[in-house]
Amino acid sequence: MSMKRLLNYLFLSALLLSCAKEEFGKTTRTTTQAIQAREDLTFANDCSNNFTEIRPEVDFLFIFDNSSSTRFINAETQAAMRNTLSLVSSRYDYHVMVAPLIRTNSDINQGASLAVRSVDGLNQDALNLVVAADSSQLIGNAANIGTVNTGSAELAFSRTVELLNHNRTNGIFRDNAYTVIVTLADEDADFIQTGPGNQGSVAEQQDFNDNYNALVALSNSMNSLQFRYLTVVPGPDMTNCDISFRSGRRYRTMSNSIYVHNFSKPGFVDPNPQTTPDSFNLCSNSFSGLFSSIDQTIENIIQAHTYNNWLIGTTYDPSFDPSTLRVFKVFGNSNSQAELFVSTTNGYEYLGFQQALNTRILPSPGEPESGFMIRLNGTAQVTFPECIVINALAPADHFGYIVTAEEPDRSTVVFKKNGVTFSQSTTNGWEYVGFVQNFNIKITSPGSFTPGTPEVNRTGYLFKLNGNAQYTNGDQVQIDFFPVSK
Repeated sequence: MSMKRLLNYLFLSALLLSCAKEEFGKTTRTTTQAIQAREDLTFANDCSNNFTEIRPEVDFLFIFDNSSSTRFINAETQAAMRNTLSLVSSRYDYHVMVAPLIRTNSDINQGASLAVRSVDGLNQDALNLVVAADSSQLIGNAANIGTVNTGSAELAFSRTVELLNHNRTNGIFRDNAYTVIVTLADEDADFIQTGPGNQGSVAEQQDFNDNYNALVALSNSMNSLQFRYLTVVPGPDMTNCDISFRSGRRYRTMSNSIYVHNFSKPGFVDPNPQTTPDSFNLCSNSFSGLFSSIDQTIENIIQAHTYNNWLIGTTYDPSFDPSTLRVFKVFGNSNSQAELFVSTTNGYEYLGFQQALNTRILPSPGEPESGFMIRLNGTAQVTFPECIVINALAPADHFGYIVTAEEPDRSTVVFKKNGVTFSQSTTNGWEYVGFVQNFNIKITSPGSFTPGTPEVNRTGYLFKLNGNAQYTNGDQVQIDFFPVSK
């Protein structure tokens, strides 16, 4: 081999070795980022039970006949009352007052006791009556005044009026609440003129009308959502009655009359009407059975709530994307449902955040809520036990940057989003920014570089992404490059 050819060979070998060291020795760096799909959220209250988060205010007045009937105040009555209060306590903001029919002194609240869910709004006079809901005192205090002598006038209607009136200012009986009176007696209510012997007379009828008007006036004054007068008395079938019992005709008539009056109130519905509305035959069953009937009636009283506004969430910062809402109406206790659509007539409207907005329209406006709401229009409105289930996606995450761990040789950069390559561009591709520390790569929306929250901070070599190169949930981005030689 000539010297010239040898020198050329050595030069070429050195050049190849140099390339292998500086160029062929580099390996491609890859940075990938995959953003998970948006979370699918469900907003639903309990459709199987009490779908409203605000418990309705329900005030009860139980009046026990103590003229000769301390037999009412026994272990069976106590157990039945506890069962009733178990239903009441789980569903309602309740006040339960128990009092004797006849008092023996000037104290209107003689022998009375009170069980409440909360003492809020009660003054000291009312607080003095409070006992535990499961306490024997709730009924026992009425028994402690003893049996009143036979012949005492049993003026149950006027007794109801005086107890309600006397206990309004102390906070026991509230305006704009459900008011439920339950009277237990083993004979009929007297009237002040001549007593029960002349029932059906002009005087008796006038007395009845006066008492009825007084109760209705009180109901109107209290603006009761419903005012019910439940009675547990003998008859109309007296077959199994004790020989000392007398048919409670006036009681049954008053229960029916007040029941009929309720039909004048908006939204009044009775899903299970009785032959003798709101009156139960004392002779037909045990106390536990009678109270079960009362429990069912109380439950039905509350079922007529109708809602035209529905709460989605109570946070000030929405945890969902309003544009992805799907709203479903669930029909009663069945599993059937129908999707509702945006409509001002028979659908829903998104209201955004509302402060103390009434959710209920019947039997009266009420149950205010604060939070993100929808409005239900027309046939989309719900009445218990119907309810609403809402689906939505979590807010989208948007990113306008990507960061690499090593400084890139910009001439070797290849950027891809979902397999599509984007070149360097200030409008629809990538721009190299440089090294940053704790930089928030999240943006508020596509095309906007306003920093998004919550922050997603990165440290490294920053690329700004423009146009369609920006990415969001479900996207995968990848950047390949050779690092700058050190």
